[in-house]
Amino acid sequence: METVSRFMVQHAHQLAREVAARAVVIYADAIRQDDELRQLIQAVNFPTILVRRSKEAVLPPGLESHTWVTVPKVHMSRSGQVKAAVWSAWLGAC
Repeated sequence: METVSRFMVQHAHQLAREVAARAVVIYADAIRQDDELRQLIQAVNFPTILVRRSKEAVLPPGLESHTWVTVPKVHMSRSGQVKAAVWSAWLGAC
């Protein structure tokens, strides 16, 4: 995994703890290796919502128990992807 991605996720979790957030949303497709994603999530030990673009993809072993959200496979800006992920996660929690 790229160092920048790893540090961004680690700092996001640290900030989430400081502001008493309920979870952090991670675009899981940006982290190419399932082992790296699993290690990163285990290392931060904080509720995490994982976002992906494919419903057909098999969930990585060891990450099935996490909350997964699928966003549409359509062209969207980064902010559009975030909005779709948050909306989907909110609907899943209702």
